[in-house]
Amino acid sequence: MAAPGTPAPRPAQGAARPQANPARPQGAANRPRPQKEAQPGRALRRHSAYMPFAVACVCALALGVVLQLLMPNGFSLGGGDANDAVVAVAEIHASSTVQINEVMTSNSRLLRDAADNAPDWIEVRNASAEPVNLAGWTLARTAEENHMFVFPDRVLAPGECALVYADSTYADAKGGHHAPFSLKAAGDTLMLFNPSGVAVEAVNIPALSKNTVYRRVGDVWEVSAEYTPGLENTSENHQSMFTAMTASDVVISEVMASNTRTLQAEDGMYYDYIELANLSGADVDIGGFYLSDDVLESAAWRIPDGTVIPANGYVLFYASGLNEGAHTSFRLAAEGEEAVLANRLGQVLSVAEYDILEDDQAYSRRADGSYTADLPPTPGAANE
Repeated sequence: MAAPGTPAPRPAQGAARPQANPARPQGAANRPRPQKEAQPGRALRRHSAYMPFAVACVCALALGVVLQLLMPNGFSLGGGDANDAVVAVAEIHASSTVQINEVMTSNSRLLRDAADNAPDWIEVRNASAEPVNLAGWTLARTAEENHMFVFPDRVLAPGECALVYADSTYADAKGGHHAPFSLKAAGDTLMLFNPSGVAVEAVNIPALSKNTVYRRVGDVWEVSAEYTPGLENTSENHQSMFTAMTASDVVISEVMASNTRTLQAEDGMYYDYIELANLSGADVDIGGFYLSDDVLESAAWRIPDGTVIPANGYVLFYASGLNEGAHTSFRLAAEGEEAVLANRLGQVLSVAEYDILEDDQAYSRRADGSYTADLPPTPGAANE
């Protein structure tokens, strides 16, 4: 019996690599630790060359306040009427390189950071045809030092996006950048400065409901439910948040929603469990991936950093609601539910949707990618 959270080796004669379940109507890190950057205020005090940047911030803030008072919805770039839900950006200078691309001010179980929190987030994008180093680019909510985030050294490829968690924590943490400010769901202003301290963009963010974004589509900004954190703003990318990827090497291989005597935890209790399988011939680091019981909120619980599934191996997690170690923050319902695995961007990799399960009845993945409740439970081993 494999211990929860501890990979178990797969027998050499394991099943051939199955394909994703075509019958399932899919609907819906262990990242390297970035270096903690210096506080921007200290840099301003040490280097008088940054004084123009501070002056530019103050001027941009004053302009932003005036624009918010006179035109709370910004300047319309794309026309339309009040029913279009399109509210445009008020540009200070045009930027053909780095641009604010998407903002979420009310994140609910959509995307979590390494601390398992669900903060607001901002996405910037390299809109040019060449790589761009973000070092020195700055996001600011106001001209105050504690409302500025200066990007560290990071190169974005053409079209690539970078996420910044707006959670009032300046220190960079595992799983992404963290800004020293949060955003108001009732509406706010966000500014972008280039490394020379020139304000290149000011965005008037309207009121946003839960898991709704303010995003750039071409030259027009719009309120949308089609969030795409870390991805280009397209309907196809939004759909990938809910549709299991057929090419995923890691899948949900077994679920038990009423465990009474099958698998005993270290504390002597019997908790429901979710088993993941690595179908590839190489180890896979799944730290920062997510498990959930709802495909519409795929980031319910973040898998701990350092969790690795060996080649052709397995790992077990308890759906106990204890939210520690190998125990998820949610439980499973024996009356029918779905177990969901998502990657670090929240894109769904695998879904096991089951109906009523009896005590100690497993819902298992076959070699062809389909699921059945007719196989005996085999936690930590191949389904036979």
